[in-house]
Amino acid sequence: MFLVIACLVILAFVCSKLFKGSNVFKYYFKYTVYCILSTICAIICFPFLLARARNVQNLITASKVFRLISPVLGLEFEFRGMEHLKKGYTCVIVANHQSSIDILCMYELWPIMGKTTVIARMLLLFAGPFGPCAWLSGLVFINKDSPDKGIRKINHAMEDLKKKNIKLWMYPEGYRNHSGNIDEFKKGAFRMAQQSQVPIVPVVISSYNFFLRPKDKVFNSGKIIIEALHEIPTKGLKSTDVNALLNKTRNVMIEKFNTLNYEINNEQHKKKK
Repeated sequence: MFLVIACLVILAFVCSKLFKGSNVFKYYFKYTVYCILSTICAIICFPFLLARARNVQNLITASKVFRLISPVLGLEFEFRGMEHLKKGYTCVIVANHQSSIDILCMYELWPIMGKTTVIARMLLLFAGPFGPCAWLSGLVFINKDSPDKGIRKINHAMEDLKKKNIKLWMYPEGYRNHSGNIDEFKKGAFRMAQQSQVPIVPVVISSYNFFLRPKDKVFNSGKIIIEALHEIPTKGLKSTDVNALLNKTRNVMIEKFNTLNYEINNEQHKKKK
C-alpha cells in the first residue's frame, strides 16, 4: 500500500512538472488517483472486514487505511468541536454535501465519532470492491425508488441503532451541491430524529470551492475545516415541530459555513501578499 502511494506521489509530481499550467489534466489525474486508491484500500480492507461482517466498527478500522488517500491529493484538515461527536449515545449527525470527496472527511472523523453508520443508496453495493466493503461495515442501504419501503427500513434501523448506541450520519440536502452554498434541506433526517427522540448534531464542512471546482476543471491542494456544533435536542418535540427543527439546524449551519469560508478566504489572501 505504501509503495503504491509513493509511486503515485512521484508520478503526480512528475506529471505536474510536465503538464504545468494544465488544470484540466491535473483535475482528471487527481480524480483518477482518488478512484484507484479507493479501490486498492477496499481490496486491502476486505479480509479484515469479513472477519466481523456487518459490524459498524469496521468503519473505524477501514478509515485508518482510507485516510492515507487525503495527503496524496494534497488535502489538509482542521477539526473543531470534536467533543460533540464523541458522545456515546445515538444521534443524527447532519452535514453539508458538496462532492464525492466528502467521504474523505468522514474517514477523518470515524475514529473520533466511534460507532457511526450511514444511509446509502442501493446502487453503492455495485460500486466495485468499495460496495461490498460498505455492506460489511454495516451501512444501511435503501432503494430511493421506493420511498415507503425505504422509510420503513430506516425506521426499523433507527430502533436497532438506539439499542446499540450507534450514531447515524445523513446529508439533508440529499445530493451533492457544488454551488458553494448550503441548499434547501429535506425533512427525512429531522423527522427521523423527532420520531426517535434523539438529538441532531450539525457538522459543517468548509467550502471546497477554494481548491475544487468541477465546472472549471480545477482540483488543487487545499485546506478543509470541519466543525461539529452543539447538539440540538428533540425530546418532547412533535411532528408539527419538524419544520422548525429543520430551519433552526440549517440556519446555524449556514452561519458557521459562511464564517469558516470567510476565515479560509482571509488566510489565502494573506499567503498571496
